[in-house]
Amino acid sequence: SKLAGRMDLWWNGDLDRDAEFGTSGFQALPGSHRYNGYFNNLGSNAYFWTSSALTYPWVRRLLYNTTQVGRSDVPHNYGISVRCIKDD
Repeated sequence: SKLAGRMDLWWNGDLDRDAEFGTSGFQALPGSHRYNGYFNNLGSNAYFWTSSALTYPWVRRLLYNTTQVGRSDVPHNYGISVRCIKDD
C-alpha cells in the first residue's frame, strides 16, 4: 500500500486502511485494465507491465483488498498501465 496514491479513487479495503498508504512517493492509481474494449473494475486494481517480453508477460498489481504487491501473467492484448522512469 506504500505504492498507492489518491485514497479517494480506491475502493474501500485493506489497501487504503493501511497506515503506510501512499508513503513511498510512487502514487499508483487504480486504472485497472482494459480487455475487449472495456475497462474492468475501475477503482479496485492497478496493473503495470514489466519489461519482460514473454509469450504472456508479467504485470505487477496492487489490489484494493490487500497491502501486498502481486504479479500475474497477462496476454498482450490486455490494456495495462505503463510507468516510465527517467534515468538521471
